[in-house]
Amino acid sequence: MNFNWVNKEGVAAELKDAVVLVTGAACSVGSGIVRLLMDFKCKQVILLDQAELPLSELQKDLLQPHFPTLQDRSFPSQKSPN
Repeated sequence: MNFNWVNKEGVAAELKDAVVLVTGAACSVGSGIVRLLMDFKCKQVILLDQAELPLSELQKDLLQPHFPTLQDRSFPSQKSPN
């Protein structure tokens, strides 16, 4: 997708340290929004969807190395190694 028309500095300023809830996160539009949000320094991005398997697949994708901007790679559904 080409989003050259978006004022990225303005969006970054609005999202810095924000907690963002994405409903429908596993659908095509929602997952696209989630991937775009990974470029900004949100405090937290909460993914919500009724479809458990697609949400799990999105989670796995976000844990891949091509998303190096993720600072906290923990998800509530994962158990702590302790």
